[in-house]
Amino acid sequence: MAALTGVVVTLKAGRVQFREPRTLRTSSGAVTIVPGQTLYLLTYQGEGFTKAWFNGRLYQDVDTVDFLNGVCDVDPTRCAGKVIEPSQTEWWIQIRTQAGKTGWTNEPGQFDGKDALG
Repeated sequence: MAALTGVVVTLKAGRVQFREPRTLRTSSGAVTIVPGQTLYLLTYQGEGFTKAWFNGRLYQDVDTVDFLNGVCDVDPTRCAGKVIEPSQTEWWIQIRTQAGKTGWTNEPGQFDGKDALG
């Protein structure tokens, strides 16, 4: 069997709340968040970036340095935001058998080639 492609499905969005104002860098444009507002985490993209939802808009490549990094785990007061609830996701991959049949599985650990890096 070979993996053809993969997709991450967000089952439940995560939530980040901020204790101080912050402007986050994204490839979709900057987003400014003030205390009391919630950033919704959708899919972690790797290398410190995530997809997120804020005020009715999807943001790609949101830099998570202000709320999701090792420093935040050790000393949360050094981060502007706090992950209140992590997102819940599943990674599904499309596979093809040697006989040419295709299907989907949520057991990606058993296959290579399921993402751009694999």
